[in-house]
Amino acid sequence: MDYAALSQYPGWIAAALVAIFLSGVLRGFSGFGASLFSVPVLSLMFAPSDVAPIMMGVQILSGLQTFSSDRHFIDWSCVTPMALASSVTAIIGVLALIKVDTDQVRLVMSLIVSATVVILVSGWRYHRAPHVGTSLGVGATSGLLNGFSAMGGPPLIAFFLGGPFMPATSRSSMTFLFMVQGAASLACIAVIGRVGVESFLTMIAVFPLMAAGTVVGTSLFHAIGSTHYRFVSITALGILAVSLAIRAGWPG
Repeated sequence: MDYAALSQYPGWIAAALVAIFLSGVLRGFSGFGASLFSVPVLSLMFAPSDVAPIMMGVQILSGLQTFSSDRHFIDWSCVTPMALASSVTAIIGVLALIKVDTDQVRLVMSLIVSATVVILVSGWRYHRAPHVGTSLGVGATSGLLNGFSAMGGPPLIAFFLGGPFMPATSRSSMTFLFMVQGAASLACIAVIGRVGVESFLTMIAVFPLMAAGTVVGTSLFHAIGSTHYRFVSITALGILAVSLAIRAGWPG
């Protein structure tokens, strides 16, 4: 990370700070989004392999911030197998991240998010309680993507928004899972020596903005979440798909 060079572009820094705050607002409202606006903007300035550990650390801190209130709404019967599976596959995703082209990462994520949006907009739903095998599969896929790009949301969002879950359950369950995935992924990156002092300092520097956004988003959820949760979540995913596709084709 070349912070000295970046300091010559205050506009980019301002954009990144705004994106982090907005990500916090979305995360507080929906249970996902800690990386939604942040990763695409930060990826304009840094490689995904540099951005990923920062956002993984933020995911952990954000999860801890709201865990005491979230834990009462978590669907532990689904979340427990998901957390176990995603912790394993997150490590595999980290190992893949360091070996692939950065624009390929962005393009793959854009396609995955676009597919998720199409599924949700189509009105697809399932009404029975999911089997353990389904929970394991969704958790494994999400963990893999989280380790690969710090953006493991699409499988979880399709699972919770398409299932028989109340908004509060979806929101709290996803928040907890992202915290677990972030811990597993960050630990793996640290072990293989890909987390430097600058990454930790950046985590500490940006988290207050994320935390403030989370407080705002949580307040919005309590005010309008019961009627607008699904619409806001799908719209946010659509924005993410477009931004990733643009960045994948951005030269340089």
